[in-house]
Amino acid sequence: MIRATFDAGQMGLGTRASRPEFFTNVPGVGIGDERGDRPAAAAVASPRMRKNPRRAGIANAEVPMHVVIEPLVEKHWPALEAFFREGGDPRWCWCQYWRLRAKDFSALKVPQLRERLHEQARSAEPPGLVAFDGDRAVGWVSLGPRTEFERIVRSKVIPTVDERPVWSIVCFAVSGSARGQGVGRALIEAAIEYARERGAEALEAYPIALDRTADVSAEAAFTGTLPMFERAGFEVVAERASDPSSRHRRVVVRRELLPEPPRPPRPPRSPRSR
Repeated sequence: MIRATFDAGQMGLGTRASRPEFFTNVPGVGIGDERGDRPAAAAVASPRMRKNPRRAGIANAEVPMHVVIEPLVEKHWPALEAFFREGGDPRWCWCQYWRLRAKDFSALKVPQLRERLHEQARSAEPPGLVAFDGDRAVGWVSLGPRTEFERIVRSKVIPTVDERPVWSIVCFAVSGSARGQGVGRALIEAAIEYARERGAEALEAYPIALDRTADVSAEAAFTGTLPMFERAGFEVVAERASDPSSRHRRVVVRRELLPEPPRPPRPPRSPRSR
């Protein structure tokens, strides 16, 4: 189980019914081809976060409190299904966009896409992580080995940086009632720990790079923005992962998950140098 702790007194979750919205940390913002065009969904405001120095491996980690994040397995399917049915892109995409070639995705109807995700939840490799407030799902992040995302593997605009067995984060969704509570950040940190536990050497993502003062639409923000990943210790490894004609430029970012090798001990100083 992967847990992130939230301050229940500040969250106010479950107080109103709202559509799940793709997480971004800028004001303003989807599915088409590799250019990143998606039907519109509203953006989520910048999260208010608290320092949690107990989180290992992430300097100055800012993690909210009292939300549990777990892999999507069969027992969690009813909660995730209810969350996706609240509206927005999850209601019709069912997180299959990156897992299929464009022509295969277009050939399937919503019930078929939903059943594909349900089958993945029953498999030995859960397709993502779910954030819970009590029994209610309030957030989602899709991740897995890069090779499982056929659209990325076949993409002509998202570069293959190298042949290492990396994992990919491909999208987020956060309930409208959970906005501004740091759920997206908690999902990133849980994804880091989950991928590491599953043996990934590195974790990759494809956020948009934009000026902090720019508006961004939900069609672009479903993979996150560069600042939110940089705060979690990711670094840019490819400067472009989108078509040059796209309104927003995507980049490839990575966070290394393997422990750094120990530094060799310094040789003792000679008596003359003392």
